[in-house]
Amino acid sequence: MSDRLRLDEVVATDADRLYAALTDPAMSDETRSPFRSLAGTTLWVGHRVDDRDSHGLCSYLLRDRDTGELVGVCGVRLGQAAAEPELGYRIAARYRRRGLATEAAAAVVDECRNAGLRRVWASIRPDNIASRRVVEQLGMRLAATDQDNSGPLHRYTVEL
Repeated sequence: MSDRLRLDEVVATDADRLYAALTDPAMSDETRSPFRSLAGTTLWVGHRVDDRDSHGLCSYLLRDRDTGELVGVCGVRLGQAAAEPELGYRIAARYRRRGLATEAAAAVVDECRNAGLRRVWASIRPDNIASRRVVEQLGMRLAATDQDNSGPLHRYTVEL
């Protein structure tokens, strides 16, 4: 449950809305972002719908509870590095620095706990201080540092 946000399950028709809300020219060097193109966003949405249908893991559109405006996305998916749920989130640029990612992520982690999951993890680039703060506020701790095609990647986990 979130005080300021309404969490609506991502559905196949959400790609256009997500692309419009989450495309951020200031982050154009973020090579791994699925929101760099409409095709990438459409693919991302399809994977999230598949995750829900196959594993019951949900991703949510985050909407301002008062205005209904789309402010971001948050959810879990089956992780790429482990067969456990991986937390992910993205907030539209104009809504950042308001604690919305933390609020949404806390609601999603609570949902995982209530579903009987034992652990959730998140992958964060070492220089992404804002994301590090989000997961640390959720009680996540650095568990490992890996390397992928884009460089170092910290893996944070929390036992539920």
